[in-house]
Amino acid sequence: MRVLAIGNSFSTDATAYIERIALDFGVKMTVRNLFIGGCSLEQHVQNLKTQEKEYEYQKNGECIRYVNLEEAMQKPWDVVTVQQVSYLSGVRESYEPYLTTLIQWIRKFQPQAQIVFHRTWPYESDSDHPDFYRYDYSRLKMFRAILEASNERAAFHHLQVIPAGDVIENMRDDAYFCPEKGGIALSRDGFHLSFLAGRWIAALVWVHFLTGKDVSQFTWVPEGIDEATIRHIRIKMRAYLESLAG
Repeated sequence: MRVLAIGNSFSTDATAYIERIALDFGVKMTVRNLFIGGCSLEQHVQNLKTQEKEYEYQKNGECIRYVNLEEAMQKPWDVVTVQQVSYLSGVRESYEPYLTTLIQWIRKFQPQAQIVFHRTWPYESDSDHPDFYRYDYSRLKMFRAILEASNERAAFHHLQVIPAGDVIENMRDDAYFCPEKGGIALSRDGFHLSFLAGRWIAALVWVHFLTGKDVSQFTWVPEGIDEATIRHIRIKMRAYLESLAG
């Protein structure tokens, strides 16, 4: 399976561990991420016009080389993901006409590919991101806005959604992952995911979405994660999969 993410730093977070996790379940995957920090749907569309080699072409979260969008589309992809930049992810009017233009362009180059929307996560409650004001500095308000905006646009374009943000937010309901209750943060800076637990959880969600595997039965874990965190993630991922089945 070949997967290309057209995104930004949030897709870097989500894709960094996917290839290694998939191997844990006997699935060979090629996952590449197109990264420009803070890249919005509008900027992606502008980049379609210029075709400047501004994107990091990433494997496992690391840059291989710089490419433009057209160069990245020269290889066949089974799945291509799109997403909005984090601070606009809950702002409905920010999606169009850019999402439509990007989808049409992808279908021109990759007619066989499934286009999927990656729903990202809200900021931590204590985040100092300069655009958190858009959501009244409320994590819950931001999450609800992301759900509404992304569900509306995904339904309009008939796209399935990778619910990485949903699972991250659900994890935060557990005191173990809630800093306000003395737990550990799933973010490293208030908005990007932590390099170990946060990125791992997002990648597990992607692997389940792409393969259907029971990712709560993982054996590989990122080096440096403690047993208590592993146990909590396994429990929460099992509950998430059970909620899908139910």
